Amino acid sequence: MRKIKLVLIVCISFLASTLAFSQNHAIGLRFSEDFGITYKQNYKGATWFEIIGHVREHSLGVTGLYEAYKPTPFSKYFKWYYGGGAFVGIGSANDNSYVFAGLRGVLGLCYNFSDIPFDISLDWMPTVQLVEDYGTDFLLFGLSIRYTF
Repeated sequence: MRKIKLVLIVCISFLASTLAFSQNHAIGLRFSEDFGITYKQNYKGATWFEIIGHVREHSLGVTGLYEAYKPTPFSKYFKWYYGGGAFVGIGSANDNSYVFAGLRGVLGLCYNFSDIPFDISLDWMPTVQLVEDYGTDFLLFGLSIRYTF
């Protein structure tokens, strides 16, 4: 229990410090095989860090991604992005708990609305699970809707 409290305090402190020192954020929902909450923070120029807390049947996880955004030739409101990162989580099956972890890539298209503070993105996240049952999932697509501030 003390470890969980310590992890929560560290995560809240990190989030509070990043909110205080940066100006570009987005928070919202991600609809996919693993539903979740997404938070993005601008790092430098066209690069962002994204954290996704996700829930899947009998498991909870978190994904951290580094993303680079590039302009598209057809609209200044559309940007395409790519990047990668890692995920970790806990799950249960047959009354046994387990930990899983692995790597994720991301390739997507994001639209920033000009009149309202929202963005919407569609992405593809190929996944390689390295801990607890090695496996791959190259069909993980998602739709995210975020409030930007």
